[in-house]
Amino acid sequence: NRGENLKLSPMFSAQVELEKLDPAKYVLPQVPADIAIGLSSLDKKSGVPTKLRNRIIEWLCHDLFRYTLYPNRLYLEVCRQLVLRYDVLRDAVGTGSDSWHRALRFKCKYERGKIEETGVIQEKRKKFGKKRTQHDNHDDDNISAKRICRRPGNVEALEDELSVKAHIAAMQKEFTKACPNVLSIADSMERTFAARQKWIAEECPSVTDIFETYPALSEVKEVFLEFERITSVHPQELESLAERHMPTLLRLAGKKVEGVSLKLLAKAATVPDGGCMTTLAFLMTLPRMVKERTAFLKDSALWFSTYPAVVWTNDLEDLGQCLVQVENQILNAENPAQAIIAAFCLHWVLNFM
Repeated sequence: NRGENLKLSPMFSAQVELEKLDPAKYVLPQVPADIAIGLSSLDKKSGVPTKLRNRIIEWLCHDLFRYTLYPNRLYLEVCRQLVLRYDVLRDAVGTGSDSWHRALRFKCKYERGKIEETGVIQEKRKKFGKKRTQHDNHDDDNISAKRICRRPGNVEALEDELSVKAHIAAMQKEFTKACPNVLSIADSMERTFAARQKWIAEECPSVTDIFETYPALSEVKEVFLEFERITSVHPQELESLAERHMPTLLRLAGKKVEGVSLKLLAKAATVPDGGCMTTLAFLMTLPRMVKERTAFLKDSALWFSTYPAVVWTNDLEDLGQCLVQVENQILNAENPAQAIIAAFCLHWVLNFM
């Protein structure tokens, strides 16, 4: 019978049930216990560990092969259901499931390669498989020399005006894609850093022009990286700084501490992950030490904000996503603390005096 003709690895033993399952009615099953345990300890900041990601891909591949050995459009549906059910697995860029889609396609293709050429596998390989030519056979006798690629230490020094323009055009094109190549954008941002700083300092372009030329800077994560390029300090270090020095700051500020900051600290002590709240209280108290007010906090977006401002209502029950506004441009931040840090960094990134 068919089950005997197909000699599959244990992972694909369910393929004999193909006729009983309709791919059009696919529903993501409950995850195995080991994956559920791994997901329970995840948060968006830490990302998905490689071991857990590989285990999820293996499980999805196994489940897909219960329906068909060639999922085609079913890949997209599986990955869409995965990130819809487990938001912590969602990609930061693109559709949210692009990295899962690519990994799952690669895994299924790899596992199909282990299956003997019988049945549907044989038919597909005859129809779509690569045909070996006489030229290919001769190539097998040749041994290619090893090629070593050495990356230069200072990539900025190798860029001229034409290459900078090419990098800018490549980044702008990449950002129009559903799943931009993050590594390519990061490399181009590094290579154009010196030219970008010179342009901003000498020509004082508007924020709109800067974001249109370098669309990566319209994202908070890239603002942090640019700040690090300028100062050699990553702004996320402020969270550990706030944890260490908050007691000292409270003692020095005395009666200058605002009520909302005290409420944030009280709330931070009652939740497992109160680091964000402590950082927010630290950032709101710090200006009071130099007789400044938190004027950069706005209840709603302005028509035009000359300097970076944070749009937040001071509502302690709303510590989720909020906005950073500079001129007429808006950036999205994960929480008020990240928004305030981003507004701070933008003074360096955009060269505000």
